[in-house]
Amino acid sequence: MVKLNPGEYVVAQVRRHPLLFIFESLFLVFFIIVPLIIFAFLSGFGQYLNGEVFYLFTFFYSLILIFVLISFMTIFTNFYLDILIITSEKIIDIDQKRFFSREVATLMLENIEDIKVNVDGIIPSFLDYGDMTIQTSAEAREFVIKGIPHPDETKRLIFDLHSKEVDEPKSVKIVS
Repeated sequence: MVKLNPGEYVVAQVRRHPLLFIFESLFLVFFIIVPLIIFAFLSGFGQYLNGEVFYLFTFFYSLILIFVLISFMTIFTNFYLDILIITSEKIIDIDQKRFFSREVATLMLENIEDIKVNVDGIIPSFLDYGDMTIQTSAEAREFVIKGIPHPDETKRLIFDLHSKEVDEPKSVKIVS
């Protein structure tokens, strides 16, 4: 999927923090538990829970479980396929939008002007994850990567690679 130039190598691959996946998936537990609580409450009143009501409940609960499974797989796919690839020459940001839709943005290291890290809140501070904004001199002026773990280390790694890329003289072939 991602083509590298000759001599280019992958330095790091960064995904969003796993806690963000858990937070996004947590609301699905509500859809699993609430119908069971309602069923348990109705079971206490045996006269309201005859065979037809039980079958109707089972049917709708099955539909809810299918919805939860599809939603969970969508969240997992978006989490797993959103990735930031840092190579020796460029940064590739792959943003999975939907199941069959992704956005790939490439940024050459020499075009980096500034990197800003934003860690906002108690939980992100304790677990060391946050957002990183990369300012460029290119047409697309700003790259925003949300929820990456250890954003300061990633920033330092990118700046080190940027310094190496800018300071290293390029070899030019002269064709006669």
